[in-house]
Amino acid sequence: MIEIYVGATYNRLADMGGWGVVLVEEGKREKKYKGSESGGTHQRMILKAALECLVKTEEGCQAMLFSNNEILIQGIEDSQTRVANRDLWGQLDDLLGSRDVQAKYVAKHKWLTEAKILAKEAAGG
Repeated sequence: MIEIYVGATYNRLADMGGWGVVLVEEGKREKKYKGSESGGTHQRMILKAALECLVKTEEGCQAMLFSNNEILIQGIEDSQTRVANRDLWGQLDDLLGSRDVQAKYVAKHKWLTEAKILAKEAAGG
């Protein structure tokens, strides 16, 4: 099973959103990814983080996605709770449909902290 930890941030001074991902395979080998988007809100960036990491996984894989963002977790579990960023939710649905992904809320974890640091770096802060 693949473990995915996602983080996001928004840098108001630069009007830049950032996302970060730590992907852990077999409990030991980790891969880190980050990116940014001009004007990207925090919520948009957390969705982007989930999208960008799932794109890097194979169809049919089993993954557990961890986040401290309740909107992301609830949106994955129940599409009725989604309000904004429908374009990203649609893309995420396509990926979720071809992978066995479970989402879990965690308040703190070392990889969540690392994902947040990657997001801040990407947003220029």
